Amino acid sequence: MNKIVVSAVALSVALALSAPAMATPVSSSGGTVAVNINVLPTVSMWSNDATIALSLSGANPENSNAVASSLSVINNVDANIKAGVTGTFPADLPANQSALNFFIFNGGTTASAYSAIVSNSNAPSGALVWNADNTGDKTLIASTGVNQNIVNKPIVYAADAPNSLPLPGTLPLVVTYTITSN
Repeated sequence: MNKIVVSAVALSVALALSAPAMATPVSSSGGTVAVNINVLPTVSMWSNDATIALSLSGANPENSNAVASSLSVINNVDANIKAGVTGTFPADLPANQSALNFFIFNGGTTASAYSAIVSNSNAPSGALVWNADNTGDKTLIASTGVNQNIVNKPIVYAADAPNSLPLPGTLPLVVTYTITSN
C-alpha cells in the first residue's frame, strides 16, 4: 500500500501559488472589497408622441391648428435641447400669400398657441418657426436644469397658412431633437 504524505508547509505553498492575487485577504471570518461607482454626466430625452397630426381646414382666418405634447428629460447635468425640421414646404401657394408655417412652442397650451398665432401669424411670440424660407436647427430649451428624475416639458406643435389655403395633401415633416450638456 502506498502512502501519500504532504506536509502542511507544502500544501500552503501550493495553495498560495494557485490562488489569484487579492488586494485584501479574505479569511473565514470575512473581509472587505472597495467598490467605486463612477456616475458619468448623462443627458437623455424623448418625445412623448411618435406622430402629430395637424389639419389645416380653413376654419379660422389664420388657417391654423395646434396640438399639445411634451418631451421628457432626465439628466444629471444642465442641458439644452435643439429642434430641427426636415421635409419640403409647399411652393404651390398663390402669389403674394403668406407661407405655410410650422411652429413648436416651448410650454403653454393650445389656447395660448392660438392666441400667439392670431397676434402674429408668421412669427408668433414664444414659437420656433420653420417654413420654406426659414429652416435649420433652433434652440427650443436653452437650459433644462438638472433633472435627476424624469420631468415632462410641455410643448405645442402648430401650423398655419394665413390668408391662404394650400392644395390638398399631406406635408410630411420630421422633427429631430438633440439634447446636449451645457
